[in-house]
Amino acid sequence: MTGETQFVLEGAVAGCAEQFTTVVVGVMTGETQFVLEGAVAGCAEQFTTVVVGVMTGETQFVLEGAVAGCAEQFTTVVVGVMTGETQFVLEGAVAGCAEQFTTVVVGVMTGETQFVLEGAVAAGCAEQFTTVVVGVRVDKFWLSFQLLALD
Repeated sequence: MTGETQFVLEGAVAGCAEQFTTVVVGVMTGETQFVLEGAVAGCAEQFTTVVVGVMTGETQFVLEGAVAGCAEQFTTVVVGVMTGETQFVLEGAVAGCAEQFTTVVVGVMTGETQFVLEGAVAAGCAEQFTTVVVGVRVDKFWLSFQLLALD
């Protein structure tokens, strides 16, 4: 995780044993490699490997991940980055169970230093995002925010 572009995402899900302990995205712009490693504590669900493919020409980020050991499977996670407006959009879906991430949108406006995060969890499940911390390092500035108890 070198250079000046690092992304760190940490999230916790309350109401069940499935808990995101750490999700770290390392960006090495020199080699254009993106690696995401995550661990789920308290159950067999484990992130095995997540590799991000980057098309720097269009500044698009595509993330696809699989969860081993259970039916809960991340089908697609797409991160779109438009550096001109400095906007970050993250969408994820969980297949095979009632726990469903419908929409997670992260808006970053470095000019005003505003961070907007909207998250929804499908009805019929007690799993709720209690803490979502998104850190974005742009150039030499480290911007972060924490949103608690998303209801």
